[in-house]
Amino acid sequence: MYGNRKNQSNSTKKSNVPFGHIDDSELSMERLALISAAIDKDVKAGLYDGAAIIVARHGIIGLHEAIGFSGRSKNRSCRKDDVFKILSVSKAFIDVLILSGIEHGDLALTTKITDIIPEFKGGLKEKITIFNLMTYTGGPPNFLFPVELSLMGNLSAVIKAICQLDLIAIPGEVVGYSPVWGHALLGEILRRIDSRKRALRDILCEDLFNPLKMTDTALGLPRRLKSRAVPIV
Repeated sequence: MYGNRKNQSNSTKKSNVPFGHIDDSELSMERLALISAAIDKDVKAGLYDGAAIIVARHGIIGLHEAIGFSGRSKNRSCRKDDVFKILSVSKAFIDVLILSGIEHGDLALTTKITDIIPEFKGGLKEKITIFNLMTYTGGPPNFLFPVELSLMGNLSAVIKAICQLDLIAIPGEVVGYSPVWGHALLGEILRRIDSRKRALRDILCEDLFNPLKMTDTALGLPRRLKSRAVPIV
């Protein structure tokens, strides 16, 4: 998933700050300057290429800067409107929609995964609930990716591979983090209970990103954001 925090003014003038005067945030501009200096020092030392940073409190932006490079090898400067691969941060978006489904009565924390994904069956897997997936207590198998990287954007292929894997722990007894397993299943649940049978990227866009005006966030990399995408080094 790709994302960017939309640009907003960090002016200290009351008329230009979206939600109030910078003084009302009680942020220390002196301390914020240390953040910028530390990142600049790291970039010059070659610890990483660069960073786009934003710090806000009470809805008031105190610091918004782009430091260093989006691509050092190509001498591409980091920009505040760069779009980054946000990796597992995207799990929070899936969680929000799952909780929304619970709020609307379409799901419950006690809903078993096999009730919605019947092919996810066999042994202990039939005990796993949405609560287990959201709390990383489902006993996931030990793997990084269930399919080759070229298929990671194909949710159906990912789910098919996951359904063939066995657990390594009893659900509810052990906390085990999996980069893909649990939230791929939660994403598939969202897709299967959707009355309009939309793709997961469309569910995220229409039910979460658009209402929150997160216009620079998407599952996958749409063409409109491609020129702003920052490569992983």
